[in-house]
Amino acid sequence: MYQVYTLPTCEHCHEALKFMKEKEIQFEQINAGSSEGMKKFRDFYATHREQVKRDSFGCAILPIVLYQEDGNLRIHQGTDGLERFLGM
Repeated sequence: MYQVYTLPTCEHCHEALKFMKEKEIQFEQINAGSSEGMKKFRDFYATHREQVKRDSFGCAILPIVLYQEDGNLRIHQGTDGLERFLGM
């Protein structure tokens, strides 16, 4: 199952979630703005810092979509190329 890190005010996050729901893709949404979601994001970021792309302001590009298969973690950020990442 996919995990999707989002923020409530992120337009790209809403767009990605809508797309995944329309395509009936199962996912766990993690609200990085909540205390529990922020802790999960910090844990993820602590071990994958080099893989997380940032914008010109230094903020992580959202949404961050994760998929783990056979011990390999795949990471996608933003909405560009999301369809390809999801194998569609």
